[in-house]
Amino acid sequence: MKKIIKLISLSPSVILFIACGKSNIPKCNDETVQEILTSIILDNRFQNLSKIEQKKLKFTYSAFITQLSDQEGKTNYCKAQVKIFGTNFKDEAWIEFTTQFTDDKKEIYVELENYKR
Repeated sequence: MKKIIKLISLSPSVILFIACGKSNIPKCNDETVQEILTSIILDNRFQNLSKIEQKKLKFTYSAFITQLSDQEGKTNYCKAQVKIFGTNFKDEAWIEFTTQFTDDKKEIYVELENYKR
C-alpha cells in the first residue's frame, strides 16, 4: 500500500497544551491522531461511498503500540488495531503509521504506512 499522509491544523489551545507538555512528538493514541487516521482511511478506502454513507461508519481504535520513538527525528512509529462498523459492514485491521508535529508545532503530520486485514 502506498504511503498516505494527512495534516490537520491545531487550535491555539491545543498548541498551548503541546508547548507546555513534555513530549515534542504526538502520541500514537492521541485523539487528534485518531481523527486524522479516520480521515485518511475514509478518503482512501471508502472514497466510493457518499459523504452521508461515510458519516454512518464508526471507527474504534485499540491496542496501540509505540514501536519506536525517534527523539532526533521527532517521530513516533506506531501500530494499532482499527475496527470499522457500518450498516451491513464490518472490517477489522492492523494499521502502521507515524506521527510528528510540523516544525512550527501548528499541525500534526500522520502517515499511514500499512493497512493489514
